[in-house]
Amino acid sequence: MPETSETPNLPFRSRLGCGSALVIGLLIGFFVGELRNRGLRREIQRLKIECEGLHSHWTDDGRTLEAKLAAIDAFNEGNALTRTRKFLEAIACYSKAIELNPGFAEAYANRGVAYVKSGQFDEAVADYNEAIRLEPTRATTYYNRGIAYVEKGEAKKAAADFAKAEQLGYTAER
Repeated sequence: MPETSETPNLPFRSRLGCGSALVIGLLIGFFVGELRNRGLRREIQRLKIECEGLHSHWTDDGRTLEAKLAAIDAFNEGNALTRTRKFLEAIACYSKAIELNPGFAEAYANRGVAYVKSGQFDEAVADYNEAIRLEPTRATTYYNRGIAYVEKGEAKKAAADFAKAEQLGYTAER
């Protein structure tokens, strides 16, 4: 594309836009064979963070892209361990994700799930509280905190959380 006063001399990626750069980057990576399975997911996340800026669960605290990607890796590993019911190992992975990015609300919420599944209800409530502080409009977190309150025998708090979850759009059919 020739330069005009409307098109400043920008790097190739900037002139194409993030969407095109993402597609081109993925195609090149795919065809060159450098990206496989987990590596492809990581590259997609890297490009997404780079093009879209910080996601809602990232704090703008100067952490490097590599630290954010490592947090995503630890989070994904925690999710895989949770699916296989290895809750204590999952808790360690979510803790690593939180250490790498303390503003990662989903990591707090998912660690809360693992705490509930392993019978650690006080720890779960603490994590849900932090997740809600970071992301107060996430209905699932209120619902899950309500479950933790039920397990602790705190019916009034549970009812309040279930009502808040429903107000934010949570339905039991999820």
